[in-house]
Amino acid sequence: MNWFDGLEAFLTVSETNNFSEAARHMGCASSVVTKRIQWLEQAMEVSLFHRTTRQVSLTESGEYLQQRVRPLMSAWHDIYRELKDFQSSPKGRLRIAFAPNLFRHQPFIDCISQFTDQYPGITLDVITVPPNTRLMENKIDILIGIDAYVGDPDVTRRVKLFDYDYGVYATKTYVSTLVEKPNVDNLGDFRCLTYRDVTTWRLGDQDIAINSFCSFDSGESLLAGCLADMGLIYYPSFMLQKSHQQDLTELFVEYQRKHETVYLYYTDVTYQSIKIRKFIDRLKQYF
Repeated sequence: MNWFDGLEAFLTVSETNNFSEAARHMGCASSVVTKRIQWLEQAMEVSLFHRTTRQVSLTESGEYLQQRVRPLMSAWHDIYRELKDFQSSPKGRLRIAFAPNLFRHQPFIDCISQFTDQYPGITLDVITVPPNTRLMENKIDILIGIDAYVGDPDVTRRVKLFDYDYGVYATKTYVSTLVEKPNVDNLGDFRCLTYRDVTTWRLGDQDIAINSFCSFDSGESLLAGCLADMGLIYYPSFMLQKSHQQDLTELFVEYQRKHETVYLYYTDVTYQSIKIRKFIDRLKQYF
C-alpha cells in the first residue's frame, strides 16, 4: 500500500459517495478500495468518512483533505499524461467557460478557430457560466469574463485581454420618429429595451432609472429588438459589428461611458497543462 493509491481511492470515494461506484471507476474490487481507505485513515490517524448502510459522506477532516489533495492529484495526472505525450502534439479536451454573450465576440471565435486548426488533437468544450462559478468544482480549465468573476478562491491568475464600454443606441429610423430628444431627465419616458432585470443605465457618474419596455434574456436578442426599431438599448460596444453601426445611432455621447475589462482566469494547477498553456498563449497573442 502507498500514499498515492490511498489518496486516489479517497478522492474517488469522496466524489462518488459510494465505495462500490468508486471501485467501478477505478477498475478494482470494492474490498481493495476499502483497504486503501482504511490504510489511509490509520496512517493519518483520522476518520475521513461517515459511513452508514446507505450513505457515505466526508467528515470535517475528510473535507479538509479533499480540498488540499484534489488540486495536487489533478496536477499529478496532468504531469503523467504530458510526459507520455511529451514528444507529440498536445492532445485532450479543453473546457473553456465564457461569461454570457462574450463568446459571440468575433475575435474569440476567430481565435478558437485558429487554435483548433493548429492543434487538431485538442477538442474543446465551450460553455457559458454566471458569476461566482467555481472553476475546479465545475472542471473548468479557463474562464473568460469580467471583474464579477474574481471572487472564485480557485482563481490564482488572471490576464487582461481588453477593455470595452457601454453606449446607448437606437436605429436611425426609431430616432427619426421621436418628438423629443432623450436626456437623463426623461429617459424613463422612452421605450427602453433591457437585458433581463436591469433597471438602471450608467451615464457618466449617474445611474439613470429606466422603465423596461421589453426585456430579453440574451444580448443577441436584445440587439435584434433594437434593429427592429423597437427602442433604445444599453449595449457593449465590442458586440456591435460594422454592419450594425451603419444602422444605429449612438445617443448620450457627451457622457463618459461605463467601462469594463475582460480577463482570462485560470489556476496554478491548470496552468501546468501543456494544452492549456498553448491556448493561453494564443489568446495573449491575439489580444
